[in-house]
Amino acid sequence: MPINVPQDCEGNPREAEDVSGMELAHLFLLAKTDRSADGEDAKAKIADEKSFCRGSPLDLGSLSLDPEEVVGFGIFKQLLSMLTATMLIDRSHLLTTLAWGKTNRFEMTEAMGSQVMTELFLKTPKYDVPLISQPIGANDFNRLCFSMELIDATGRRGINQGRIAILFQDILKTMPKRIAERQKIRYSYRRGSTPGQVQGASNANVASNVNAQGRSRIDKKDLRGLTEVSILFETLFRALPPQRYVNCVDMVLSFLERARLNPVAPSKAL
Repeated sequence: MPINVPQDCEGNPREAEDVSGMELAHLFLLAKTDRSADGEDAKAKIADEKSFCRGSPLDLGSLSLDPEEVVGFGIFKQLLSMLTATMLIDRSHLLTTLAWGKTNRFEMTEAMGSQVMTELFLKTPKYDVPLISQPIGANDFNRLCFSMELIDATGRRGINQGRIAILFQDILKTMPKRIAERQKIRYSYRRGSTPGQVQGASNANVASNVNAQGRSRIDKKDLRGLTEVSILFETLFRALPPQRYVNCVDMVLSFLERARLNPVAPSKAL
């Protein structure tokens, strides 16, 4: 990730550690036993343990850890700092990845969104429209699918070409509902939220999305903004064969890596 998406942390991206599950368990033990342990301590711990942990199955019992043990907020923040120091991935991207694991919804960060707009959709900033608010139309989506080699007539490795336009139109048509569903999930994980509050938030967001954003999305021809672009990529991920990418973050990073190694000149984009 730090090679393809700018991170709000210091360090050479090529020196980032690929922390495994067992290494994370060792970091948890470090944080649990020493609340003053910091990023430098984490780097030393990873240096000591990585040769034994990488490629090994996750075995918490070998460290006398209970899989059901609750991680307190203080230790959680300490672990985030340790992971940032070792993996060179900033807190916002770590939290985005954790949120995907919990809610099954992809939330793109502003830094990743900017990279996606410039590297994948070949957009440029305009004085009156921020980069992330540039429109993404059917041609942009079609070009992305072709350049990332997602087209497969058999459906075993990608999407049938005829489905691309249908998929994009379906996203446009159902965008207010998709945004409302995201808000409902977001409220459901807030401490103290009741079922009535969650449903009320969902209904309110349906109304606001249809009136403020929708202007009746029947005539809408493009997507704009971080949330809509996140939904576009999440929907694309779910439309692809499950073995193609591990998760939505993996898919976007794979796209950015491919674009970085094989850039497309704007003059040849279409």
